Amino acid sequence: MNTKQNIKQSKVMKVPELLARYNLNSRAALYNRLKALRMRYKRDENNKAFVNEEQLEVLDMLHQHLMEGGKLSNFVRNSPVSVISPYNEQLTVQSSEQISGQSTVQETSSFILLEKLVGAIASNFNAKSPLKVHQDLAEAEAAGFLLTTNEVEEVVGRKPRKMKGSDSCQVGGWRFVNVGKAGNKLLWKVQKVQI
Repeated sequence: MNTKQNIKQSKVMKVPELLARYNLNSRAALYNRLKALRMRYKRDENNKAFVNEEQLEVLDMLHQHLMEGGKLSNFVRNSPVSVISPYNEQLTVQSSEQISGQSTVQETSSFILLEKLVGAIASNFNAKSPLKVHQDLAEAEAAGFLLTTNEVEEVVGRKPRKMKGSDSCQVGGWRFVNVGKAGNKLLWKVQKVQI
């Protein structure tokens, strides 16, 4: 069986169907969700974009998270959590799945608490220290580095936007001066704001 036949047999959803499923008005909104999940479309034999069943499941979880007031930036994927008990039994927390016809696995409050704790730790794992941000910017200023828009966003957490009538912007005590382009990317010089 070739790959094209496999695609047809698995559950897939194309872009227009996804827009309707999540009640989105633009493709850009869908692309933002995919980007946040670090997910890419698959392509069928007609070069039409689609997501597979696994991707659809994650997109559904993200949609639910957003509908409950969450943000793209604080979404954490659910995944099974294995716990080794003091009696050397391995237990797995699973979210209301039927296991080969048996009754649904009931999660105890301690397992739910553990799952939430692991999620919270995972979401804060890559959090950057405010001091680290200032150290990175001071280093860039001292060395005379020119940073691209994406690099500035990675360091300070937002893209620099030029103030009206100016070639610079200011973020948290730092000025970013637009000094030109490298290819199609804007370059920014870092300067500490003097008080």
